[in-house]
Amino acid sequence: MTQRKQDRLEAIVQRKQDRLEEIAQRKQDRLEEIAQRKQNRLEEIAQRKQDRLEAINQRSEDRLAAIYQRRQERLRYKPATGLEREYDESPTTSWGVFDGIDTSALSYSVKKNEPSLPTRLNICYHLSLAREFTASLMWPSTIFDTNFDRCYCSSCYNYKWKNVVHAGGWPYVIPRGWVRLGLKVDSVTAELNDIWNCWRVTYHGTSKEAAISIIKSRQFSIPGDQLLDGSFLAIRPGHIPRKRHVYSSPTIAYSSLPVYCPVYDFATNTNERYRVKMVLECRQDPKLMHIQGETVGSGSTRICPYITNDEIEYFTEARASLVAYGLLLHFE
Repeated sequence: MTQRKQDRLEAIVQRKQDRLEEIAQRKQDRLEEIAQRKQNRLEEIAQRKQDRLEAINQRSEDRLAAIYQRRQERLRYKPATGLEREYDESPTTSWGVFDGIDTSALSYSVKKNEPSLPTRLNICYHLSLAREFTASLMWPSTIFDTNFDRCYCSSCYNYKWKNVVHAGGWPYVIPRGWVRLGLKVDSVTAELNDIWNCWRVTYHGTSKEAAISIIKSRQFSIPGDQLLDGSFLAIRPGHIPRKRHVYSSPTIAYSSLPVYCPVYDFATNTNERYRVKMVLECRQDPKLMHIQGETVGSGSTRICPYITNDEIEYFTEARASLVAYGLLLHFE
């Protein structure tokens, strides 16, 4: 009798144990199923977002292409002016060896027997806009060098290409979304200092008055200097007073902030309206520049994903240690 009771109790305990394990297993399966559904849902949402962004980008590009096509059709029925002929006959944009950029790093993949980048690219609408904008400012065409023209819009600079490459032995943060008009560089300065191989790419946000003065004189201005138009370069609001330095940054995200880079209204010949910012792209002697943190009150908010806030601003007292070789323009 006692043995039967003992066996019965053990059977009851075993059944309870099996039941608890079964419940625990069911719970575990249920949790895994819920987690999998959540993961699938998140992936579906992320994919939808990605598809939406791609659709928006495609619509934007289609719109710009349509505007450009309409503009070309209008120009077809107008007598060609000297300005228009200059645009048509100028070389197409090229990615090349002129500015010391490691172009092999730009490509996300290299197929056998195929170049990593096209040797020639057609002039896109952004580049035409940039030339029309500078023409509206009455800037002389002799200051420009088409060998340095580049467009970094999403059509010309593939989204799969790297955001940071190397130029002159230093990291070069690509100015995505901007278009560059090449500037003529003094060949003696470039050769003696080997700027394409030894100097770092930096950006200098500026006004159109200061920009043309720098380009014409080939010398950067310090607050208090008299510009070629007779005006004096003032310290812009938000800058540190009593500091007579030339400021630059390794990222255009910082140099294009409103404190450095004013915005201008621009209407094209076909009455398309844009807001324009300008930044000078430079080669800068790293031996003569000082590095400091941001001075715009950003705090812990990251300004650029590739350059930390505590190393985002450069300054120098040596004007000749910067050489501007490109006028970068952004159209909104």
